[in-house]
Amino acid sequence: MKSTSAFVVGVGVGLLLGTKAGREKLDQLKDWATDAWQDPRVQEHVAGASEKAKTYVAEQSAALRDQVNATLHPEES
Repeated sequence: MKSTSAFVVGVGVGLLLGTKAGREKLDQLKDWATDAWQDPRVQEHVAGASEKAKTYVAEQSAALRDQVNATLHPEES
């Protein structure tokens, strides 16, 4: 099943890159993705997710550091 999926994806990529119409479609998709990424509404969500990630890392860093130290240096625990 895994190899079948890889084959299908490979054929799709080959068609996109191997034909003029495919390359034009790929360019359209890239333009759409760029426009979507630059949309202020998307950037609001990106900024919110970034802040949540920073807060989570700040809250969890001490606990994670202790777990890593305990794993790397079990004799000190």
